[in-house]
Amino acid sequence: MLFTSVPVSAKEQVYKSEYPKTLYAQIHAKPERYWIGRARKGDKIKISFSKKGIVKANKLVSPLSNGNELYEFYFTPLKPGETTLTLKITSKDGKITNKYIDKFIVYKYDNPISSITITNSKTGKTTISGSKLKKDDVVKLSYNKFCKGHNKITFKAKKGWNISFHLVDKNGDWVRDLPYLNPEDFTLNSKYKTKNYHIEVNASKSTSTKIYSVNSEIYFK
Repeated sequence: MLFTSVPVSAKEQVYKSEYPKTLYAQIHAKPERYWIGRARKGDKIKISFSKKGIVKANKLVSPLSNGNELYEFYFTPLKPGETTLTLKITSKDGKITNKYIDKFIVYKYDNPISSITITNSKTGKTTISGSKLKKDDVVKLSYNKFCKGHNKITFKAKKGWNISFHLVDKNGDWVRDLPYLNPEDFTLNSKYKTKNYHIEVNASKSTSTKIYSVNSEIYFK
């Protein structure tokens, strides 16, 4: 993300994004890991939108070694539309104010996946139609069918989309990048038990001016 700095006064600095953030409204919306700004414990924080209900700002709190806290701001797409976010952070002593201005364009959900294929060393190949993701961005598969042997999972993307997929823990953090780190060693009956992990699919497509992103998830129940 590119920001241009616009000096306003000795105590206020304005950072305005040069390009809008474009994305799809997810059916099961979760915060996007897209940085907006940063604040510390005790800072005065004000968040506003030109149009409410399009995106939601999320605050991630991280403890620091000195007993302080660091706040970072992300967002969740809620519904299609356009809005401009203004995040104003004033230091707790009132001496410094940083203002971040960013435009968001949210599009209606679009399924990027044509098909999903899982090849299990015990039960063979299973192909899941991408139509399962037409109205829902979460796929639930049988744990019993895939819990024995090794699994290799591949995705066929719709035209224009690029796909990457990862094993993710219950906190939403990446555990491993499945396409590149020994994909034959994806098992459900080892330390990667389904109750603690799932597969996150990240799809994106771009034009000369815009980048679109969609996230999907696969659970084994």
